Amino acid sequence: MKLPRLRLLIPVAVLLTILAPALRGLPGGWWLPDPWLLLFLWMIPDPTGLSLGRPLFMIGVLGVLRASVSAVSPFATWAGLGMALGLRIRLQRLLVEARFSARFLVGAAAALPLVLFDQRQAQLMEEDLSWIPGTVQVIIVGMLWAVAQRPTAWPGRRSRSGEDR
Repeated sequence: MKLPRLRLLIPVAVLLTILAPALRGLPGGWWLPDPWLLLFLWMIPDPTGLSLGRPLFMIGVLGVLRASVSAVSPFATWAGLGMALGLRIRLQRLLVEARFSARFLVGAAAALPLVLFDQRQAQLMEEDLSWIPGTVQVIIVGMLWAVAQRPTAWPGRRSRSGEDR
């Protein structure tokens, strides 16, 4: 699969950074998942055979952009995105992704580290955040990942000509 070009990804990430405070300011904006995480997950759809250079570069860029419009440290973002990628790669290799529940688990697990790091950052800043918005964000990312990453060929399903797809 061909990956999106950096000439496209960097301006999209900057645009997300500009629009993120307005999106969070909307009614119910705290329930929306992290846009940088969604961009990062979309940017690297299939990690097999991929070098680590591009993901590490984008982790660095997205961490700086996210920290520029929030109170979250770039270190927390870097760690969260790195763990999200690691969990996603590991779970994709372990699970058969023909099932909706397996794809949902992969997406939700990928969103969990960033939400946990945000909760910890809020505790360090002595803010009292509810765990409910973070849980809803994890569920939304899991649902988006499960819907967006539908397998192209379902195992065991035969085409009209009789051969496996």
